Amino acid sequence: MNWCLCLLLTLLVSNGFAQTEQDEYMKVITERSDKIIAELGILDSIAYYQARALVVNQYAAINAHHEAREAEIKKIKEKFAGQEALLDQTRAAYEAEEDARLRVLHAEFIKKLEEVLEPIQIEGVKNGMTYGVLPLTYRAFQEMIPTLTSEEKAWILLWLRKHVNWLWTRQTRRENIRFLVNIKDVLITTYLNGGTICKKKVMHGKRAGKKRKQELSKVSN
Repeated sequence: MNWCLCLLLTLLVSNGFAQTEQDEYMKVITERSDKIIAELGILDSIAYYQARALVVNQYAAINAHHEAREAEIKKIKEKFAGQEALLDQTRAAYEAEEDARLRVLHAEFIKKLEEVLEPIQIEGVKNGMTYGVLPLTYRAFQEMIPTLTSEEKAWILLWLRKHVNWLWTRQTRRENIRFLVNIKDVLITTYLNGGTICKKKVMHGKRAGKKRKQELSKVSN
């Protein structure tokens, strides 16, 4: 009898902790969504809360997707431990299926946003959910390479939009951080391989940026 009572208490406590964690997570993503929607200039309160609910639901849906995905990948690793080739093949196939599901989920999200928001506001949602990676990175490139032509700026912006859309689909902070860490070298390499920007221009931009930092340092001292 005592054993059953202990088991029941354990289950109740565990469920209580799980519920608390879920409530805390919902609070965090609601606050995050509120900040994003507040920047869009929506005057209609109904549209405001509809848009916020869509963003909250998308955060929750993608989080659930990634948690289930990680759990399944863990099972795949355990099942095919020591069978590297088969593990890689099975995982790749599974990841491809899950990426397809994410794209469908994202497309449905965009469709719902289009019912309550203008295109420029949807762009604001994208920038908010990807931590402003597009405008920040685009501005950083212009500061790093001041001699960029209009054509080169347009190419960079197009390239960034393509990859930030991919980030928005996956929507994980880890992916955003990885993107920010690697984007500069990847984009420069892409440009150099394509022959659009010469190495001299890139190096000139880096030297100019370093010089500006030294000048600012002297002023602050």
